[in-house]
Amino acid sequence: PPAGSLSRSRSASRGSARAAASSAQDALEREREAYERKAQEQRAKKTQQKESSDTLRSDKDSAEREVLTLSARLDEARKQSENAQRELAMFKQSHEKDGQRVDNEVAERQEA
Repeated sequence: PPAGSLSRSRSASRGSARAAASSAQDALEREREAYERKAQEQRAKKTQQKESSDTLRSDKDSAEREVLTLSARLDEARKQSENAQRELAMFKQSHEKDGQRVDNEVAERQEA
């Protein structure tokens, strides 16, 4: 083959190899970008899940504190109710004794 023909063939071969390498490099770059996007999406999703979990944990803690507060208030209300019932029973008993005493005094006066 003529010398010029071999040179053109090598040049074309090198051009074809460069184009193939460039195409492969472009494909790798697109793949890397897609991987980075996916990794960023995964990080964002994980962050959102952690924030959601933290919020739920905080809400649960608040609810538990509120239950304890309400339970303590209920206990206090029960104690006050029991005290009021005792006071009422003592008042009724005292009132009944006073009533009996008055009835006895009236009866004694009527007998006299």
